[in-house]
Amino acid sequence: MYQKTYRVTGWYRHYNGSKYLSVYDNNGNWQGYLNEGGAAKAAGAQGTGFSMNKSVLVIKSGYSIWNNFGWKEKARTNSLINKTYQIKWYYKHMNGSTYYSLYDSSNGNWFGYVNSGAVRERRGTAHYLGTSRQRVMNELYAHQNDRFYLSTPYRGLSSSNPEPFLSPYGAPNAYGPGMNCTGFVAYVMRRSGGNLNRISGITQGWGSYANAYNWRDALMRNTEYYTFNSIDALLKSGKAQKGDIIYFDPVWTDINYDCHIGIFWGNRSNENRIWHQVLAGNMQSHIFSGTRFSKIYLFPQD
Repeated sequence: MYQKTYRVTGWYRHYNGSKYLSVYDNNGNWQGYLNEGGAAKAAGAQGTGFSMNKSVLVIKSGYSIWNNFGWKEKARTNSLINKTYQIKWYYKHMNGSTYYSLYDSSNGNWFGYVNSGAVRERRGTAHYLGTSRQRVMNELYAHQNDRFYLSTPYRGLSSSNPEPFLSPYGAPNAYGPGMNCTGFVAYVMRRSGGNLNRISGITQGWGSYANAYNWRDALMRNTEYYTFNSIDALLKSGKAQKGDIIYFDPVWTDINYDCHIGIFWGNRSNENRIWHQVLAGNMQSHIFSGTRFSKIYLFPQD
């Protein structure tokens, strides 16, 4: 019966000093007597609100967004597919369903209540690719001071085949050593057990998993992320953890616009460090993009 909601129609003050509630389910069936210390009083059939801090993606149409538990409809999920909301509270209704209290991810405004069946939780990049933050960090720590990745020459993306751009010094493939920025991130994730088909299978864009635009699109659609307008804002947010993926969206009006992607390498969330592949080769440095950027995306590993 834990965290389930029931109706109380009466109570008894036992001679042992305790108060006992007479409990009924949603169908009016009597369940028994419960010491009041085992329950919390709720405002209605929705039950008590339980705190939660998760990001969810709307994945099903045909569900109502309720303005209240008097079932006043505010909207439908039909027009909200693939939109992201934050959950701050959830309710275990007497009818057996769980309802999430949704908040707009962009401005924090409350949006409404929705049945949990209409959404799914968004997780981090590592979870989405089938690995873990620890496995990613183990791979990076193992080579943070050698030349497995470091100093690998830059090879710009020039074909739809991604493999020529996932070839580090420490394990070169038939194309010889060379990586682009996305190839470095992709190779690290693959060596950590990540399934790169989760990138190429979603976007099917040119360059496959060696193209950072494909990573942006796949991860935005399927994982938790944060956006910032500057490197300073990213560092001050407290959101970044070592091993998270940083993506720089270009200024699309620039003549030679380009994106960039790398791995946050600060020991603290405000430490200005990144591990990335740039024109000068693979390096750990302060955070920068070789071209101007309009927005920064932070994709947590978990």
